[in-house]
Amino acid sequence: MKTYAVLFVSFSFSVILNAGAWIASADAAKSKPFIKSTPQCVVTGANSCFQFPPVADQTISSIIVQNRGRGSIEIAVHGAGYCDNPDLYSVTGDFYTQIVNAPTAATSPNGPGAVRIRMGLAEGIDFSPDSHAMNILHVAPFNLTTSRVFKTGKSKKGATSYFLLLKYTAPQSGIDCFITSLTMTARFVPK
Repeated sequence: MKTYAVLFVSFSFSVILNAGAWIASADAAKSKPFIKSTPQCVVTGANSCFQFPPVADQTISSIIVQNRGRGSIEIAVHGAGYCDNPDLYSVTGDFYTQIVNAPTAATSPNGPGAVRIRMGLAEGIDFSPDSHAMNILHVAPFNLTTSRVFKTGKSKKGATSYFLLLKYTAPQSGIDCFITSLTMTARFVPK
């Protein structure tokens, strides 16, 4: 009898260990690190992926990430563009982008994941005596490179969207801006 009881206890203990290992490995599989990127934005006939005159706030990119459990997720943006001034007077371009997790989130040019871009553009030069029209535009390039870290919780299921919002701090007519490349990357690190 004692031998049978020892074997039974041993067998039960082994099952508990195996069950515990299965649960741990299933949890670990959900929480593996990962990286996901959006494709590079598509350049259209205007030689840019996105054009924005300074008239309204806009979402210019987004990425959807499946929640993987507790940890942190870094959202990074890499892009470039330029603004030009076709008018015969000087203008100032003043806008910022910020990475947020809701398309209507309150934003700040000094907040986490924000990049403020301010540039002065001299007036264009117009050489149009009679019918020989020729305009020279003043152009200023800019980089959009930023990142922001969000904490993720174990209980949240499904997917979360992250957005790159464009906000204007000083609306100004006479300036046209273009994004010529843009991608977003999400990198999850489990806790």
